[in-house]
Amino acid sequence: TAADRGCSAQADHVSVLGERRALHATLDRCSKDCWAASECVGRCVARAGLSARCSACFGEVAACTKLYCLDKCALDPDGGACRECARAVCMDAYAECVGVPLALVP
Repeated sequence: TAADRGCSAQADHVSVLGERRALHATLDRCSKDCWAASECVGRCVARAGLSARCSACFGEVAACTKLYCLDKCALDPDGGACRECARAVCMDAYAECVGVPLALVP
């Protein structure tokens, strides 16, 4: 369940809410550096100070985006089509994993 994983620890939750734009910039960088490999992205995001359990949520959304949106993201990972696909397909599970409402996901 989401309560058994994700960003339920107080320090993680505070970071996810308070630093969400910076964390998403880190996610973008880590996703590119790691070719969206889940474990690699998770380790990379953990360097921002999140727990391994919370950072795994970031790895999962990167891998989901690669799996389901590669055709829209391969040539322009920062483009609107890529972001729209990721939001439509992957962001509900990500929001649940990190423990924030979807409206707060940048």
